[in-house]
Amino acid sequence: MKNFFFLISLILTVAGCVSSPDEIDLKEVSGIGSVIPMPVSVIRSESKIKMPSQFSILVDDNSSEAALLLSQKIQSDFGIFAKIIAFQSDDAFISIKKGEVKNKVAGAYSFEISETGIVCRVFDEEGAFNFVQTFLQMIIPGSQEDLLLEVLKVDDYPQYHWRGLMVDVGRHFFPKETILDYIDTMSRYKFNILHLHLTEDQGWRIEIKSRPELTKVGSIRGDTRIGVGSNLKYVGEPHSGFFTQDDIREIVKFAEARGIMVVPEIDMPGHMVSAVASYPELSCRGAPVEVRQEWGVSLDLLCPGKDSTFEFIDDVIQEVSELFPSKYLHLGGDEAPLDRWKECPHCQKRIAELGLKDEHEFMGWFFNKAAGIAKSYGKQIMAWHEDFDHPDGTPLFLWRKEASSIRNVKALADRGFPIIFTPGVPTYFDYKQWGSDPNINKSDVVSLKGVYDFDLAKYDKVGADIWGSQGNLWSEYIHSREMLFFQTYPRAFALSEALWLPKGLRNWEDFISRTANQLSEFDKSQIMYRPFDNDLAAEILKKLNEGRY
Repeated sequence: MKNFFFLISLILTVAGCVSSPDEIDLKEVSGIGSVIPMPVSVIRSESKIKMPSQFSILVDDNSSEAALLLSQKIQSDFGIFAKIIAFQSDDAFISIKKGEVKNKVAGAYSFEISETGIVCRVFDEEGAFNFVQTFLQMIIPGSQEDLLLEVLKVDDYPQYHWRGLMVDVGRHFFPKETILDYIDTMSRYKFNILHLHLTEDQGWRIEIKSRPELTKVGSIRGDTRIGVGSNLKYVGEPHSGFFTQDDIREIVKFAEARGIMVVPEIDMPGHMVSAVASYPELSCRGAPVEVRQEWGVSLDLLCPGKDSTFEFIDDVIQEVSELFPSKYLHLGGDEAPLDRWKECPHCQKRIAELGLKDEHEFMGWFFNKAAGIAKSYGKQIMAWHEDFDHPDGTPLFLWRKEASSIRNVKALADRGFPIIFTPGVPTYFDYKQWGSDPNINKSDVVSLKGVYDFDLAKYDKVGADIWGSQGNLWSEYIHSREMLFFQTYPRAFALSEALWLPKGLRNWEDFISRTANQLSEFDKSQIMYRPFDNDLAAEILKKLNEGRY
């Protein structure tokens, strides 16, 4: 924590002289002109009004939760008391109700600020949350008695309905408090999905009461091997941690209060060494193993040849389903080498009994059976796209570069699979942000400009059901809260706007000015981020990794 405040001080010292990417001249922005993502349609005026020192917010069933968030934020950030009411009143300065909006899509909203107050119409509850975040960003700072709002009209709606960030807590664990702060920050920029990657070879991070060894054994690895070649070494200390079920309930409730759905991932049949270390009988060999200490892909998978494996899966999915109200449950399905299945008598016996051709078909059978278990608990599964038969209608995350080809996307569209695009470039936020950024074993660069230019419109012509995208933060080399935020921002600003606005409405120079304005707010709140200046960024990374790598 001492290093954290040192680094923030360092950023504050140079913030006034840091140049922007491509030497863009930063312009001063305020009000609606400072918002990320920028609304689709804004009609501005020269007039401004003062915020009352206290007022009421008129709501209906679609906006009460969002209005509560607005009331809390106005109180904490500006010291203004706002009462929520469900009936007309003379002091109702803000009205948020379901009503006619220009674009009838999930998350749409419109509002008008006049001399008499603010009238907001929302398409749905998500639209109410989106209005709140726009409104909070556009308040022009001043004293409590002199907060200003522009007189204007806004019509706004998202381009895609899946706008997410994924945090891998398996390889490095981030405690509940970090996740809560992460949720609060991402909600400002209208992200509506937090994908939690909860299990990995290197650690099991969620309490399953019917299977206590998962956290007693599986949440602790004895050491961590990092680097490659001559830089290969061990950190020299154990790494552990997991969320209790009460932690999960608190995270989910906190996210819901900000309009965010938390989607859990229990990756299977691969990336399961932590489970196998806890219950060796789950693997084909049944031999004791340790929680994996190195990165990469393990040959130790769950064994589908044993009925006990599916009893385990049922136990886990049942408890996870009860904790997460999300209709979706991500079951992974990626990077599962089938070598053990080829030599396993249990698997070979079942393959023969089922009349399957090979282990590849067996993989499809396994995943369909796991999906059936999830469905019995009311969950629609999701998966990382791999070359096996997924259940019909499974939303697939396209993460391999070749999977994002027009030809492949059309083939998936023809088979009715919804698609979320997550290619390494530009959505893997664990990658370098600049070529000179020191980062172990991550050679690819995901630049701010590359994220901002991300455009899925080229797939429109194949008729695919494209839900959107998310920024993925795989945590092999993201080992602290500060590093997590450093790798996320400001790239998450760019992804937020890329998923909100069609490319024709985006303006890179304007975005950079708005980004600089948002980062100045991060300074005030002591939130870590990667500054524009590459030399300063390298110095910060060095400090973050000092004594670690």
